[in-house]
Amino acid sequence: MRFLPKLVSAAVLVGALSVAAVAQSPVGNWKGKLILNKAEVMAKVPKGQSPEQQKQIQAMVDSQFAALEKMAFNLNVNGNKSWRMVVKGLPDPANPTGAKKDHTSEGTWTQAGNKVTMTETKENGKAKPKTKDSTKTFTLTNANTMTLTESQGGMNIKIVFNRA
Repeated sequence: MRFLPKLVSAAVLVGALSVAAVAQSPVGNWKGKLILNKAEVMAKVPKGQSPEQQKQIQAMVDSQFAALEKMAFNLNVNGNKSWRMVVKGLPDPANPTGAKKDHTSEGTWTQAGNKVTMTETKENGKAKPKTKDSTKTFTLTNANTMTLTESQGGMNIKIVFNRA
């Protein structure tokens, strides 16, 4: 009769591991928020400006941060290993004072442990040639949070996604 408790314990363990594996899947809808470090940006500003120039630079950085913080990242990760993300309110470098535009990316994904690798194959509905920037690796920290951290233009960028 000692076999039965061990069998029940093994079944409970397998069931718990199965639930944990399902809970760590990236499949679903996610909302992301861009996290930037303003102090890191200001530290990269060349020194030696007049107080007036420093004020202007600070005002420009504040304005750019305000625009970036309004961006919304909507990510849909599908069970068929495809994904689609719409970024709303993306500043347009060609028209910095004009209306913000939406940007759509699509692609495929794979998962190894808590790392989810997404490869972009389409940008704004058009096929996108593969480049070194086409693939991003996200970290699934728990069932409801996924994070992308990378360096762009010498600045550390983090986007934290939470299940929608």
